[in-house]
Amino acid sequence: MNQRKSFVCQYTAILFIQNFSIPGRVGELLKNEHNKVGIMVTIEVIGTGCANCKRQMSNVESAVKQLGITANIVKVDDIAQIMERGVMMMPAIIIDGDLKISGRVADVPEIKKFLAGCV
Repeated sequence: MNQRKSFVCQYTAILFIQNFSIPGRVGELLKNEHNKVGIMVTIEVIGTGCANCKRQMSNVESAVKQLGITANIVKVDDIAQIMERGVMMMPAIIIDGDLKISGRVADVPEIKKFLAGCV
């Protein structure tokens, strides 16, 4: 019974985090729990397949591996999908629905900085 209560509390906290921003120490603790229970960060690498887009994908994969986080990395190369996301300059990175980088290749430390705010 305790395991079920724990799961329900964690699940409720995750739903809460995904819909609201909680300032301060409580928010940080909940964000850390968010990744511990296995919720994945979604990272979309936007680009048509040029050398810079491939380098961006490689940098994202390296950053995720170095941080040891659970992430769903999606390559978006269809022009219609790119336009739906409102991206006008490539390569670009979208993390959990927020456009973080557009029009340039981000280095690994910069990507890690963005990802650290998500976990």
